[in-house]
Amino acid sequence: MELYLHAARYGMILMILLYVLFTLFYLFKKNQSGFSMLNYLQRLLLFLYHAAGSSILYLMTENQTILIFYAFQVLFFVAFLLFWRKLYPDSSKMLLNNVCMLLCVGFLIQSRLNLDKSIRQFVIVAVAGIGSLLIPWIIRYFRHFDIGWFLYSVVGIGLLGLIYVAGNTEYGAKLSFSIGSTTIQPSEFVKILFVFCTASLLRERQSFKRVFLATAIAGAHVLLLVLSRDLGTALVFFLAYLAMLFVATQKIRYPALGMLAGSAAAVGAFHLFAHVQTRVEVWADPFADPLNSGYQILQSLFAITTGGFFGMGLYEGRAAAIPVASKDFVFSAISEEMGGLTALAVVFLCVMNMLQMLRMSARLSERFEKIVVFGLAVVYASQVLINIGGVTKMIPSTGITLPFISYGGSSILATFILFAIIQGYYIRLEDEEDEL
Repeated sequence: MELYLHAARYGMILMILLYVLFTLFYLFKKNQSGFSMLNYLQRLLLFLYHAAGSSILYLMTENQTILIFYAFQVLFFVAFLLFWRKLYPDSSKMLLNNVCMLLCVGFLIQSRLNLDKSIRQFVIVAVAGIGSLLIPWIIRYFRHFDIGWFLYSVVGIGLLGLIYVAGNTEYGAKLSFSIGSTTIQPSEFVKILFVFCTASLLRERQSFKRVFLATAIAGAHVLLLVLSRDLGTALVFFLAYLAMLFVATQKIRYPALGMLAGSAAAVGAFHLFAHVQTRVEVWADPFADPLNSGYQILQSLFAITTGGFFGMGLYEGRAAAIPVASKDFVFSAISEEMGGLTALAVVFLCVMNMLQMLRMSARLSERFEKIVVFGLAVVYASQVLINIGGVTKMIPSTGITLPFISYGGSSILATFILFAIIQGYYIRLEDEEDEL
């Protein structure tokens, strides 16, 4: 058994690296020839990787539930890929495959950390995955999303205001509210509304008055998040708005002024909020209080360095000892037990997802659609950057999840919606190009 476990562990690393290589070919290939073969090879590697990882989980625990859970996951992946292929043959196969690979990595590490949580996550993924099939159809045939900036802003600010007034406090921040046994984090969905709101306001060449209105609405969103101490999400909104503003106006002075204002606001937040001071101090010197405030980031760094390139192996490390390992610090758990090469592969897949989204944005001719896809790409990329930057001590930790991998129902639902919207615009683009 030991021989198989070692072979499976190194085989998984080789498979995910090959998968990344094929994704690179997919992304940078200039002609359509060979796309079907790349798509087939990606999916073959996905299922082999999933089978190898699940076999390790079973052999390490001898828990029959893992085999049943694996069977349900396979059924989901097969159904998800088939439905997308049948309903939307012109969808981006690369994005679709990458979503499944990231989910696969997430299922494996979540099952290692807490099998019950992983099963709950799977139920949410299955519902979100099937539900997301409706979104491209809506995007494809409904063309009036560019007129609702007032509604988007009212709903978004209203939800964030509700959290500020009556939200549950988790780890010092107001993030969610509960309906019975269900916990919802509205800011995950407000990100998408915010992008549509900003794109609606900036869909035409804008006067200073229009830019000022968009900036005021963006400022209201960010201010409510800062007051709720949801600093990571506030940073996502801030970066997305500056990027969308630059794309819409083509004037560097607007984002430059925004960066200056954001820097001043960050300094002010540091002096006004003890919560912010603590996070910055921990980031600057976690060894000053290694058993209390610095414990989380130190455990994260120890896990990353302990895993090395090839990892300790599933259940061979101490990933479960990392605080909040299933959510904010899941990247550290992956690094320790699945290896630094696997963690880097995850980063590359996220980067390539972003590049594919940006490519889609560049191809779109309608200004509103271009800004929406670009804004969603920045939201996605910012979330990945802030999460990984926080767990590796590049920036202060801010409590942002890693899309498709971290545990969290709201995050999963919102990310599926984000990707389905982008697929919808991609499909519509393909339809229009076929008509030419």
